[in-house]
Amino acid sequence: MIELRDARAEEAPSLALIHRAAREAALPGVREAYPVEAVARWLARRQTDGARLRVAASANALAGYCLHGTDGEFGAMVFHLYLHPAWWRRGIGTRLLADALAAHGRLSLACLARNAAARTFYERHGFRVVAEADGAGTEEGEPYLVYAGRAAPTQQRDIGEDA
Repeated sequence: MIELRDARAEEAPSLALIHRAAREAALPGVREAYPVEAVARWLARRQTDGARLRVAASANALAGYCLHGTDGEFGAMVFHLYLHPAWWRRGIGTRLLADALAAHGRLSLACLARNAAARTFYERHGFRVVAEADGAGTEEGEPYLVYAGRAAPTQQRDIGEDA
């Protein structure tokens, strides 16, 4: 059974490892600008600057996380949504996204253009591309898409159906 809850500060290193594992699986060869330890420090700081860090946890493991909050340019935004690859396609991503949408009603997010699995996931959940960028000046240096979506009036999917 997976529960969604707020992250604990001491979980940041484990979440950074999930971040890295998910990116390596979905984006082979992606340029990682920061070591895992720096990602952990960044995640821990985000918890204290108004963003919300939610985890999907089983009794003995973290499956993934969603970091969401407000961005000066894009408004309410998903900054990160990552699942460890061992937990993919079990409905956990859907639950984390629904949780973030419930908090904000409307969200935007950025997704690397070559991340076909993530693009399919967000588009299946009603997100649409609202902007494209060549990635110049970003950490990865890769083209990305900006998506926008809003909360559905009712929960349409149950755990186990997708992502």
